[in-house]
Amino acid sequence: MEKVNVIVFGCNGYMGQLLCKEIAKSEDFVVVAGYDVECKGLYNFPIYTSINNLGQWEMINYTDLFIDFSAPKLTIQVLELATKHHIPTLIGTNGLSNKLVKKIKVASKQTSIFMSSDMSYAVKNIKNVPPNDNLFAIGALEAARYLLDCGCEGYFSMDDLLEDRRYD
Repeated sequence: MEKVNVIVFGCNGYMGQLLCKEIAKSEDFVVVAGYDVECKGLYNFPIYTSINNLGQWEMINYTDLFIDFSAPKLTIQVLELATKHHIPTLIGTNGLSNKLVKKIKVASKQTSIFMSSDMSYAVKNIKNVPPNDNLFAIGALEAARYLLDCGCEGYFSMDDLLEDRRYD
């Protein structure tokens, strides 16, 4: 099986760093690029600091998944790219307004979107994993697997994943 090519938005933040470390250990996923407000030189994949040029990145053509752990003001731009390029998107950004959540649900009619502010919930409830700092990243990858396995447009949440018996 080929690895899933991922672009991580907010890769330099605390959650983004944990997620990128977990992806590096994964047999299923690979980060092909990251986005953040500055390039800190933490990774061996390209980090972009201007989302305005993102649609022109060559790797967008072979990206399988966006994972967004950035900030609410960037999430709307991630949604625009996701719908334009029909890239499934996992959103773990906190602090989203009701207006933005409505936009996410509208965007889910054009591409599949999984949104949860607590990715560790899945791991605590379906996996026998001891507590650690990376529970959220492990949960995010479980959510990503679910999102990609569904193979359809729509809005998905942790409740959908927990109800799906394949993830027991």
